[in-house]
Amino acid sequence: MKKLILTCAIVTCGTVLSFGQNNLAAQQNPNGNAAESNAVLAQRDAASKKQMAEHMAQRQTKEMQQKFNLTEEQYKKAYDANVAYMTKVIEKRNPANAPMTPAENQMFADERDVQLKKIMNTEQFEKYQTSKRNMPVNSPQPNR
Repeated sequence: MKKLILTCAIVTCGTVLSFGQNNLAAQQNPNGNAAESNAVLAQRDAASKKQMAEHMAQRQTKEMQQKFNLTEEQYKKAYDANVAYMTKVIEKRNPANAPMTPAENQMFADERDVQLKKIMNTEQFEKYQTSKRNMPVNSPQPNR
């Protein structure tokens, strides 16, 4: 009897929660249907990911500018390369996708390095490579 009551309670909670999520989408877009609400939520999610990629790229590029004395033109190009890199990484870390493997992470980093090599002069790129080698592998990012 206890198992039956517990099972009914779990099913009821699950049903209430699922209706609550549908109502949230409907409240955010009261004049549209559920498909439109989902589209709005997807757009917001994409915009949020883009903002996150831009923020992280800006932080990385500022750090690169300080360490490697980038010119204004180099800064803009490095920023674009970092945004492209961070966008790929964030998209791959999306729970809907398979987890990112170290090989994929390395592939994305190598693509960015090819771009940075074209942007930086020889001395700057050598400093960049040296700084990458001195970074601990898979260390957590410091909170800033």
